[in-house]
Amino acid sequence: MGVAKELADLLIVMVKHEETIGELYGLFARKFPEHERLWSDLSRQEMEHADWIRRLYAKTEDGSVSVCKERFDIGEAQTSLNYVRVLMANARQPISLSRAFSMAMEIENSLLEKKFYEVFEGDSEELKRAFELLVLEIQQHIAKIQKAQAALRKKNA
Repeated sequence: MGVAKELADLLIVMVKHEETIGELYGLFARKFPEHERLWSDLSRQEMEHADWIRRLYAKTEDGSVSVCKERFDIGEAQTSLNYVRVLMANARQPISLSRAFSMAMEIENSLLEKKFYEVFEGDSEELKRAFELLVLEIQQHIAKIQKAQAALRKKNA
């Protein structure tokens, strides 16, 4: 498989990964209307992340951004996507709000731990800024989910 094809395949999986997380959060918005705003905001941001990855891919075509193949491979990306799909299937069953928060925390923490977005490399300020924004938004997602979890625990205490 050529490098261009591998890159295209990797980026397609990364976009699907973000979209699937967004769909999961959208499902949570419908399942838990009392937290619809939180889940809808998270869902919308995940869809924005997918758009950012699409734009970064466009930058690979002009040579201003490249992909560090050693840093992140399509197998790992596909495994992560498949796991999110399993969570999505589980979320279609009756689940508690507490479990939904746990699923979301697991996903967001995994993105940070695996440095999911460090697959791209390059010197452009736009790229650096995109990474900073992605990491910042993941951290904000974690903080929002933790705050909602704490409120739920307090309510149930």
